[in-house]
Amino acid sequence: MEAINTYRQEHGFVDVVVCSRTADYEALTNSLLLNGAIVLQPLTSQQVDGYLSQFGPSLTTLRKQLNADENLAELSRSPLMLSIMALAYRDITQDSLPQFDNPEAQRAHLFDVYVERMLARQSADAPYSRRQVEHYLGWLASQMVAQAQTVFQIENLQPTWLLEPQQQQYRKALLRAMLVIWALIWGVPRAVTTPLAPPGAPAWMKGLAWAAAGASWGTVLGTRLIRYMASAIGIGIVFSIAVALEGGIDRELGQIVTRIPGALIIYTLAFGFSLWLLRRGQHHPMHIQPVESVRFVRKNVKPWMVVAVIPAGAVTSILNRIVFARPDVTTGEQILGIVLGSLIGILTAGYLTGLTSNVVGQTTRPNEGIWRSLSNALRLGAIVAVSFGVLLMASTVPVSSWTFGIMQVIVTALPFGAVGGLIYGGFTVIQHVILRRILWQTGATPRNYAHFLDHATRLILLRKVGGGYIFVHRYLLEYFAQKN
Repeated sequence: MEAINTYRQEHGFVDVVVCSRTADYEALTNSLLLNGAIVLQPLTSQQVDGYLSQFGPSLTTLRKQLNADENLAELSRSPLMLSIMALAYRDITQDSLPQFDNPEAQRAHLFDVYVERMLARQSADAPYSRRQVEHYLGWLASQMVAQAQTVFQIENLQPTWLLEPQQQQYRKALLRAMLVIWALIWGVPRAVTTPLAPPGAPAWMKGLAWAAAGASWGTVLGTRLIRYMASAIGIGIVFSIAVALEGGIDRELGQIVTRIPGALIIYTLAFGFSLWLLRRGQHHPMHIQPVESVRFVRKNVKPWMVVAVIPAGAVTSILNRIVFARPDVTTGEQILGIVLGSLIGILTAGYLTGLTSNVVGQTTRPNEGIWRSLSNALRLGAIVAVSFGVLLMASTVPVSSWTFGIMQVIVTALPFGAVGGLIYGGFTVIQHVILRRILWQTGATPRNYAHFLDHATRLILLRKVGGGYIFVHRYLLEYFAQKN
């Protein structure tokens, strides 16, 4: 209520229509700041009878009962309830239409008959049994009531809708997925590019070291550590150790240790920046936030964040000189690498801090929010990979070689591109896939949820609204919720 009034005050020239049941609105303590109201009056007895008479003898029993049953007559004064009666009580006999003492019992009987009639319309080879339809709709209705939702969209499914044992299962599955995905993303490229790298550790050692580094990032993503910026320090430490081990453990300790400070600065800043972007996008393990649209907003650029990333570009050039061990690097080449690395780092950070993700709200097809999130993840992942690739080439080639620059693109730019894709939709998609699998395994939903919801729509139990679904009447929603 307060949100609607605030919106009206801030957007006074935007037309707004609010629909509500009279009893529900009168139960509220505050009122809406609107210019006027239209109250739909209940149908009169003459209007009800005139509507039913159009169906001929098939509704004769219902017309007689309305004259004798006050509770049933009261229900019929709502246009939607009247249309439901016309479907449920067609060709019904007098014995099958009992009289009840209260409206709640009368309404429950009406929906019992209505649901039975609608389910009877299924063919013998229907993809879902009557029991499955009632079970799936019961679970959905109970969740919509608990979450105070009127319109259901598949992309708005949340892990908190699960029972506590299933929530624990979801957390473990998400953590396992993050560990495996990021261990492979960081470990495999390092192992396969060993022939291009300077002499050092064998492929298996590099692969394991960087897989462990990737797993540290996955651990943060899959747990509550994602909420704490300090987690970036821990990630930076693990990654800096992986960088140090690249030269092999048979080298002098001093040669190994010299790589750690630079790597620690680079990876702490990079992953701290990534965690900040995730927090800004309201991403955390127990909340799925679709990334339906991403656009650049110049006023959202954070200068302090851009300045903080400058050292990463500069140190990258210095560290690459140490790793590549090129003896003939001139001071001018080193300065050029530092300047180019810092400049491209500024541009990349400025662009990423200006990106804003939003939830469109209006969708036209089921689960569109998740498909848009996947599209944005691929698009932004590619942009971040290219940006990091240019940064690494600019800061690496002047102090090493084109071969080493290309290798850096493969082992660093591509994984950071995956991080960008994760931030702008990828994390959402992974969460949604895991949640949907658990819901299917526990029997709460079918595997193809959109197919089932469309099936329920054809049975006139649900109604499609854009890419979402609503029950044909609020009472029917409450009916299924109570049965569940």
